[in-house]
Amino acid sequence: MKIGVPDSPPRPLTALAVQDSIFRAPEWNRLLTEFVSDWMLVRFHDTIEELMDCWSRFDRAIAIVDAGLLEAAESRGTDLLRASGSLRLVARVPDDGGDAPLEKLLMVGCYAFVTDRISPASLARTLRGVDAGDIVVQRRLLSRAYQRLLAGRLAPKLSRREHDVLGLLGQGLSNRSIAERLFISPETLRWHLRNLYSKTELRSRNELIEYAAAAGGPVNAPARPKSLSAAEG
Repeated sequence: MKIGVPDSPPRPLTALAVQDSIFRAPEWNRLLTEFVSDWMLVRFHDTIEELMDCWSRFDRAIAIVDAGLLEAAESRGTDLLRASGSLRLVARVPDDGGDAPLEKLLMVGCYAFVTDRISPASLARTLRGVDAGDIVVQRRLLSRAYQRLLAGRLAPKLSRREHDVLGLLGQGLSNRSIAERLFISPETLRWHLRNLYSKTELRSRNELIEYAAAAGGPVNAPARPKSLSAAEG
């Protein structure tokens, strides 16, 4: 007689919802047929509305979605984030798209990224990790996205000129170069820096530079003000 905790019922299969245009691609069609026994494989048409409708039919789902569809549906980002507890997005991305688009996709709620060149073993590891609730991305990428999120949520109210100074600091410019780019005196720049240290509660230039890099956003140097004589002419 077996004594102890009764066996728990088998866990239901997670739905693997695949965007139709991805499923139809020959390389993906061959790849996904290997996962039929491990996942409840379903397809949805190429719209966010169809994805949300598909997700609503299951308790738990992983969706493989083209990055372009997620980027085009930025206005639905709140809905996707709200669903991210039971709908876990895996974005299909180009091989050489760079990190910036991936950071934006993380903010929408993506758990992982895959390319057309992914191997069956790598896809299996990725899906298992996502199903377990892990965010399966490079640590460097996740760290930068988290820093940007913190910088955005905790950002103090800076003046436009302070934003300019912060952006140029993030580019690694010296005080002299920043003053020249902004057409202000060194004394005025020091005043702006003091305000930045006070508002961000940072104590060193390196900390301020790291904060600026996390906040992101390029700064365009303003046009040189016209002299009074030139303006009058």
